[in-house]
Amino acid sequence: MNLRCLLALAVLAAACTTPSPSPRSAAEPTGVVERRDPDAPVRVRWVTRVEPGAVTRHGQDTRLVLVARVEQPGQLGLPLAVWVEAPDGVTQTRGPRQYTVGPARAGSVHETEMEFAVDALPASDLVLVVDAQSPGAGFHARVPYRFGRPEPTVATPTLTGTPVTVGHTSAGPSVQMGGP
Repeated sequence: MNLRCLLALAVLAAACTTPSPSPRSAAEPTGVVERRDPDAPVRVRWVTRVEPGAVTRHGQDTRLVLVARVEQPGQLGLPLAVWVEAPDGVTQTRGPRQYTVGPARAGSVHETEMEFAVDALPASDLVLVVDAQSPGAGFHARVPYRFGRPEPTVATPTLTGTPVTVGHTSAGPSVQMGGP
């Protein structure tokens, strides 16, 4: 009798410690792939033409030749609306002000050359805008050309307030907020 009880306990113990695979649906992935920088559906940038005559000065005016480069690393399947927002003092003299890049295959690159007359160093940036939308998804990109100015820095708060502690866990010093 004791032998039967011991045998039953051994079988129960083995059944409890043996992991059984959880049921998975066919659509559920069996592994996780981690990526630090997932591919963007579109990469957009300004390319400065550095060939002779690309940047010339005529009195106070400067002629600036830029290329709007739109790369599609994956197959997006959406048309891309592209346009330029020029600041005061910058006039587009050649190239389309707005255009559409149709759905393209993966790895496609679309380049459009544009020329601008610049009266003086503008106070704001020349912006290349790309937009795509479908009923279920979309994206919007704004890429500035800064005319040699450095990228603006983001102001970070100074941690000068009292430390925040919840239970036995410290979250560190807080940000001192100005009051009335």
